[in-house]
Amino acid sequence: PTELREAAVRESAAELTGALSDLQNPDASPELLAYALRRVDRCRDYGREPLDLYVQIIVELWRLVQESKIGYWLRRKCVGALQHKLRGIRKQFVPVRGLRPMPHQTVEASLSVLRQTLSWRTVQTLMLGELERTSRGAPLESPSNAYHLAESLAGLVNELRHWTATDEAEEVVNSLDQFMDPSQRSVVLFGRLMLMALPTESSAKFVEDGRLFRWWDLLPRGANPRFSLMWIALPARVAKVRWASGAPWSAEPVLPHERLCALLDIVAGTMSLPVDGRHCDMDHFAEDCQWAFLGKTTYRLVAKFLVYSLEPLQKAGQPFPENSMWAALEMLCRRLAACTIHTGAWTWHVRTFLCELCRGYYVRVCRERYQQPGCLAHESFLMTPACDDAFVKLTWPLLTDTLTLQAGGHDHLQTSTTSALSFVSRLAVMNMQRWEEVKSFAQDAVQDLADPMSVRHSSTFHLLTSLTPLLVYAAPGLILEAADLALPGIDPTDPMKTMVACAFFVNLFVQVPTRDLSSVTDLPDDLPSLLGGILPLHPKGGQVVAGATPGDLQMVTSAFPDLCHALLERFLEYVQAQSKPSKKDAMAALEIGGPRLLSTAIFLAIKQADASVANSMVERLAEWVSLTLLPNAVKAVGMLVGVCTLANNDAAGKIMDKAIGRLPLGSGSLSSLGETEALWHLHILGAAARFGGTSLPPRRAALEARMYAALDDKRKAVRRAGAKLCRRILAGLTAPYSGDLTGDGTVAEALHRWSGARALEWGSPMRPIEFHTPTAPELDFAHALCEKAVEVVNTKAQGSDEEIHTSLSLMKSVLRGVACLYPDERQGVEAVPLVSTLPNQWGPRLMDEFSEVLLKLCPKLGCPGHPFQATAVEASGRPNLLCKALRMVVGLVKGERRPEVPDMFQVRGFDGGNVRNHV
Repeated sequence: PTELREAAVRESAAELTGALSDLQNPDASPELLAYALRRVDRCRDYGREPLDLYVQIIVELWRLVQESKIGYWLRRKCVGALQHKLRGIRKQFVPVRGLRPMPHQTVEASLSVLRQTLSWRTVQTLMLGELERTSRGAPLESPSNAYHLAESLAGLVNELRHWTATDEAEEVVNSLDQFMDPSQRSVVLFGRLMLMALPTESSAKFVEDGRLFRWWDLLPRGANPRFSLMWIALPARVAKVRWASGAPWSAEPVLPHERLCALLDIVAGTMSLPVDGRHCDMDHFAEDCQWAFLGKTTYRLVAKFLVYSLEPLQKAGQPFPENSMWAALEMLCRRLAACTIHTGAWTWHVRTFLCELCRGYYVRVCRERYQQPGCLAHESFLMTPACDDAFVKLTWPLLTDTLTLQAGGHDHLQTSTTSALSFVSRLAVMNMQRWEEVKSFAQDAVQDLADPMSVRHSSTFHLLTSLTPLLVYAAPGLILEAADLALPGIDPTDPMKTMVACAFFVNLFVQVPTRDLSSVTDLPDDLPSLLGGILPLHPKGGQVVAGATPGDLQMVTSAFPDLCHALLERFLEYVQAQSKPSKKDAMAALEIGGPRLLSTAIFLAIKQADASVANSMVERLAEWVSLTLLPNAVKAVGMLVGVCTLANNDAAGKIMDKAIGRLPLGSGSLSSLGETEALWHLHILGAAARFGGTSLPPRRAALEARMYAALDDKRKAVRRAGAKLCRRILAGLTAPYSGDLTGDGTVAEALHRWSGARALEWGSPMRPIEFHTPTAPELDFAHALCEKAVEVVNTKAQGSDEEIHTSLSLMKSVLRGVACLYPDERQGVEAVPLVSTLPNQWGPRLMDEFSEVLLKLCPKLGCPGHPFQATAVEASGRPNLLCKALRMVVGLVKGERRPEVPDMFQVRGFDGGNVRNHV
């Protein structure tokens, strides 16, 4: 809505104005400048309005980059912020090369200030100075601060080519002649980097006069593709500029024939070069020269040159014209075919080049065929359906061989190939013959899932995930068959395969709903054809292959209820076999990543399924958690309980009732339960309460009784679980969470999604997302809970060491529980940023109450006579309590918060570091 957008722009402008004032302050301390840079980085752009304010910030950042007195660390931060803001301004207000300008891209006058201020000469001087400083002697630490600054400036050089005037091109090239000394490798690399500042429109001149080839021959071909291919950047720019110029296609090639043959020889020759096993994701060759290549592969530049040099073809299935770029690409693909039969890590070269080639071609046809904003390329340059057919015919065999023969390789190798396959498949779906080849390969891949001994499960999941948008439209039965076969892939003994299998389910349920359409009687005869509006169809005769019929969808979706139940059962089996992840174990992130993704998939399944299916899944989960004890899987099960309560309004009440029933209060305590059983049910109760909302007030008495009983328990772990339960209840009452993430769930929406629609074409009306807003009973419950918690904190802080520990734990839980509603002590106009429309009643009170407690506790816990005497330290836990109290001081000043609340540390002037440093 307009009023919300305007309010957001005002808020962003106010934040940027404050940051600009700090940047312009000549007496600003390094800490204040660092805080201003953080404010600039975290501020949302909102269309980068007002533009003049952004221009002023960029000018100040440019000044600070040249200020050596502020130190290397701050200068690097300024360079990064400057590059990010320049790129954002350019993307927003400068037309994309080859495309017509958008209506809002008419602010050249405002950008002229930046073109006059920014200078490639300044960056060249800065880089030379820092690189010279690095080369004078061995730095104290490797890499040095000067090297880090030079590395940051390298990215800025590439951005400056968009802001350098074309009449300065000759000066740019002439300034580099002095650096072209083949005996100094790093100097030549610096010259190549500075050539990136050459205005793109002026690149052709230096290719035509031969200076580029003189530089190209300085370093010998061979050892590394980056050395041999680093000069291809200029021919790639020339090819794209010719395409985007609007002039008719010319038969004159960008590179002479002998140079083109040499280039293709280099590309094909480097495909068999080794790759360091430690750096399989990038062709590293020397750590001290990475800045010269901006951290990117040169194969992207080679692919860009080939793609924008391709000529339009008129007839499919005909031999390519002699000496055409299509003929050269065909010859290169033949030479690469021999490289796809190996399984070594060095095949990174082949996969990366193919991925960049397919992506580059798909981007070109999208730019040519999408109507908005429109393409400037001349009609004689435009790719035809015959070109699409030829490209798929050339690249598809290479990609399928690569995926089939090298499926057991590095994860990057699989994702690069499946990414390329997704681009080629989108082109193939516009041709019946090519699509049949794609579908046949997908069917064979799905059958591999039925073989438990196959080594291609992970690569198949990657493939199916990339092809899901096309398969749900043209082959829904195949994707449901794959889903059934993917369930065994959720394997506790193989965390990586589990993650890719869960990612497949998440991707499937994002694309299509889990609603059963078999009982719907009034389906239309034909489904809406929406995939054609997403794919780059040729304006003259392009069409997508026929999709599924309503009858096919009814038959396919009838399997969804069983699939959803099977997915839940698979999760429950998975967590029972899973061991407790160790914080010191490198595989811990993988082991918790599987349940996290699987919980997301189950959330989508419950949220989008029929009411009967969702209720039966919730009842099954509620019954299971009440009869099971899995202390090693409490975090994974808690995630599942949380997403189920977020997806289904009745789930929280059902699960809380089961947990409350399993926590009987004998004489007002939980002593009748074992520690493991009490902890399990308290955790389940807290997980269900986290998104409980309106389900919490009706169970107020039972929840309060269990929480206070846990806080008074003799067992430390149970008391901590009681404090955590308090936090969960307060968050469920006051936090702005939302489960409104999957549309309206109508039949029309389901048909649109099965037809390949994206979110804006789902057929549902646009509306704001519904967030949880506290009701009057919820606020009353939360305030009463805070009142009682403050009383408990004050009481226990005066007791024994164990009671002090409980007091500190409860104090932290209360602060975190209400952080979204009452983030800090500020009131009135000072309460910025606003996170709630309600008066900040409890923020100041909690600050006062807990401050008094902490100010009394810290001297007591740090008494010189105790615990620092050697005899007392061994038997006392007070040093740990003192650390916990000091951390609580930091938390109180910082603002214990949820992620949606800005960091109060930064607002109060702290910057960087961790809690220990601030203590």
